[in-house]
Amino acid sequence: MSGYNGWKNWETWATNLHFDEAFDDEKDYIEGGLTAERAKEVVENWIEAVATYPTGSWLSDIIGSVMGDVDWHEIAEHYKVDSDEPEADAALDAWRDKEHETDGEA
Repeated sequence: MSGYNGWKNWETWATNLHFDEAFDDEKDYIEGGLTAERAKEVVENWIEAVATYPTGSWLSDIIGSVMGDVDWHEIAEHYKVDSDEPEADAALDAWRDKEHETDGEA
């Protein structure tokens, strides 16, 4: 699924680019990682806090269009907390095996 820089589309890529730190912080507080609903809520809360434009204006239409095109599930998947990290587990196992090999040699 590589529509724009490895993301589904520009809207998803740009949202992740600009909210990366907020999404990364959020994933630490939600069991299993960031959800699509929470990612969207983070952006909506930010828009509400900083944007001053009348409802029904050109700007609100543009923001609504972009928000509608963001793949929130793709963003959530990117921040999914995976407790099974095979690379880290394999590295740890290799380190432990090496330690046991040298324990008896000294």
